[in-house]
Amino acid sequence: MEKGKTYYGSINIARGMAILLVVLGHALSDIYLKESCGNPWLPQFFFVLIYSFHMPLFVFLSGFCNAGVLEQDTKGKRRQFLWKRFRRLIIPYLSWGMLYVVLDIVGGNYTWQEFRISRYLIELLKGDNANWQLWTLYTLFVCSLLSVIFYSWLQLSLEKMTMVFGVIAISIAIMNGIPNLPRFLFYTIINTVLLYYFAFSVGILSRRRMLMEHSIWNCKTVVIVGLILILFANAGVGTYLNRQMGLDTDWLKIVGAPVGVFVIVYLAVRIQNGRGRKFWDYLGNHCMSIYIFANICQVIVRKISMRGAFAMWPRIIFLLISIVVSITIPVWIKKILVGRIKIARLVLLGEG
Repeated sequence: MEKGKTYYGSINIARGMAILLVVLGHALSDIYLKESCGNPWLPQFFFVLIYSFHMPLFVFLSGFCNAGVLEQDTKGKRRQFLWKRFRRLIIPYLSWGMLYVVLDIVGGNYTWQEFRISRYLIELLKGDNANWQLWTLYTLFVCSLLSVIFYSWLQLSLEKMTMVFGVIAISIAIMNGIPNLPRFLFYTIINTVLLYYFAFSVGILSRRRMLMEHSIWNCKTVVIVGLILILFANAGVGTYLNRQMGLDTDWLKIVGAPVGVFVIVYLAVRIQNGRGRKFWDYLGNHCMSIYIFANICQVIVRKISMRGAFAMWPRIIFLLISIVVSITIPVWIKKILVGRIKIARLVLLGEG
């Protein structure tokens, strides 16, 4: 499948946009939405907007970049493909999971006496990491594993399975938003994988069908209508439901995910040959480093923002500091420290 080897600069730009959305979403939560920092309406508005599509976007892009799973037609190739995904995703997931246990104990969240290594290892294998945001790495690996099983080993129809998981994702999103509904598999890694695998499969399908060359990416009207829809249905309604009624807003991803992914990819295609590409390429190229190290940087900024005279400063200052620190310091950490040690690159970033 020669077309699978084509490099799409727009996808790297979209990755850059996605990681910036992750950083912004976490910064809004840290600086504005924590209980001690108040809960203003405008930050909540943007927070709900970002969370309505930014993770489906990441999963879609991962599926697009791993469409090579369709070429793994032998046992050896499948094993090699899965090992690469394991090394890239699960090794950092496990390493940081264990490291955060130590940090939690040092930080006083619990003691060594309360910690049980066997129980924690079981939780790690179930996708419950002490650094909660690393669920994405675990989910992406499971999505890769399912793709090998469905599309490489069992040779099931990509199109049909994508539709099946689309129905499953919509069903789970709706059920997650229904209050007082008994939770059997909800809020577990199984629930998460079933919710997001549709986006991963759509990413593979988009690469296979060469949808990036489609003329739809020149249609501004679709983007304008999509933006209006996502702003109203997800950010407006979602903010009200989450803030005023305390309801889960996962079901809003039914609208937010496809529209948000389309808008971001549209913008990436337009930027590909225009101004600003270097900045987005920078973010896309260092996506993993930012994702791994930004959380530590943001926690430090939040702690500082709540101390002494700093607590009186406008929140917007610390929001901007948190964003800038999160997209610069992680890159320096990789280049100056982690990048110089092979074992550190493998253990902490899954590179090697």
